[in-house]
Amino acid sequence: MNADYLNSAKQQFQYYKQIGDKTMAQLSDEQLYWQYNDASNSIAILVKHLWGNMMSRWTDFLTTDGEKDFRKRDEEFKLSVGPSLQGVDTDIAEGVDNDTEGVDNDTEGVDNTADGVNTDIAEGVDTNIAEGVDKNVRDVTNEHSRAVITERWELGWACLFTALDSINEENFDITVYIRNQGHTIPEAVNRQMMHYAYHVGQMVYLGRIMKGEDWQSLSIPKGNSKVYNAEKFAQEKGKRHFTDEYLK
Repeated sequence: MNADYLNSAKQQFQYYKQIGDKTMAQLSDEQLYWQYNDASNSIAILVKHLWGNMMSRWTDFLTTDGEKDFRKRDEEFKLSVGPSLQGVDTDIAEGVDNDTEGVDNDTEGVDNTADGVNTDIAEGVDTNIAEGVDKNVRDVTNEHSRAVITERWELGWACLFTALDSINEENFDITVYIRNQGHTIPEAVNRQMMHYAYHVGQMVYLGRIMKGEDWQSLSIPKGNSKVYNAEKFAQEKGKRHFTDEYLK
């Protein structure tokens, strides 16, 4: 079993969760539901979709197909009864620099070790959620609630990290199925990592559009690349994960 790979994967997932956490923390409740147009997704919808995917893929990860019977994927892109978003400026995107620089996804040359990383990111969340839990969380009648968004976000990630913690030398070489398509464990993990990074990036993009000049950078602020590089190159070469500074 490649322990370095698993530790690196856990840390990378932590990083993407943190980016999502910090994006939502900057937004008002109303902004979580803002859509550029009817065909686009709000952050709330993206969270609902991620939650549905995570609960399906990572529940009984090693023994059942990743596309569960309980999943209702089409419903993940709809929200139940909630207040209108009157008063939210839908022209907020005008004049905003939509360059999403600041989420540094360049991992070239990065050593993927994560010694000493705390992978229990769902502190306070029951990580035994895969056992006997209603996968729909509850009968939600009003999904326009920050509490519902937060609960789903945390449950999905907790399910993921619990599944990753269940991987060991004895089961590392088994085949994992998603819609009857067989994957090695690294293939299955990488597939979901890229999927989640894709959607978290969309959440960041929406946040930047809505916050405009008030957006707080989540990585290297614009105009600060030379200073950042100078600080890095001033350090001795060594094995470290590029997310270490963000996950302190």
